[in-house]
Amino acid sequence: MALQILCAGLILLPLAAAQQQQAVCVNDPRFQPLYNKAHRDPCRIAESLAGVCEVQGFNIPPLPQGNVYFGPSSTEANDCRCNSVFYSMLSACAACQNRPWLSWTRYDTQCRNVTVTTFPRSLPPGVGVPHYAYLDVSVSGNFSLDDALNAGGVESTAPVPSSTSTSTSGTHSGSNKAGAIAGGVVGGVVGAALLGGLALWWFWYRKRRSSASQSRLAPVLNMQSTTPTPYPIPISPPPKLYDPHDPTTYPTAHDMQTPVPIAPSPAPMAMVGEQPRPQGTPAGYSGAPEV
Repeated sequence: MALQILCAGLILLPLAAAQQQQAVCVNDPRFQPLYNKAHRDPCRIAESLAGVCEVQGFNIPPLPQGNVYFGPSSTEANDCRCNSVFYSMLSACAACQNRPWLSWTRYDTQCRNVTVTTFPRSLPPGVGVPHYAYLDVSVSGNFSLDDALNAGGVESTAPVPSSTSTSTSGTHSGSNKAGAIAGGVVGGVVGAALLGGLALWWFWYRKRRSSASQSRLAPVLNMQSTTPTPYPIPISPPPKLYDPHDPTTYPTAHDMQTPVPIAPSPAPMAMVGEQPRPQGTPAGYSGAPEV
């Protein structure tokens, strides 16, 4: 029993066209806003949308209690099922059966190219898609039954231009990617040109400013460079003092023009036994008057 419950929880309903049984909404007036003007229930509308990409059509089976409609596998993923319009209609189909539904963030995990708020293919002829199918479920990450019941609006019978589509790969995202790449390249080239021009202007400005500074300093530099260097002046040795015993200190004829004071010779010392006499008195004179 436990194994059967586990297997039932992991069952992935293939939604294959070969199945005979079809999902049917319960007879409840509360779910009438989920129908289109032709009184077509959400399950039939979802089958028509998915059938655009299927040659043999598409069938949505009844949803057992405790199960949800899973998103497409990597091999089943296509434009008709990897978009928020089909997801909203499939979730409304589960809701009108009084069954739970899968969140948008888990539904598109195997999709390579995802479109939001638009159906990327031409709508099937004669099938009106209610306005609530085009609500942006990526904001809350889940289908809101209350928002769908109160959405109102005009149903669509033609493709609605995408305004918030997101894609990771595929042919439908090629033009958007090409435009983004082209815009990035052009923007990069323009930005590089602006930076290059700014760099050249700054180099020219610095060079001109440096040249102006050098022209202002040129007179000062020239004056300093042209100032003659003084020749060295020889320094004469200091003159020698007069020494009676050194002939080199005797005054010359040129020096005689200017009187040079000569220190007086010291008085001769008296011999032993002689009386001292005054300076300038002749030798041998005793001081007595001579006759």
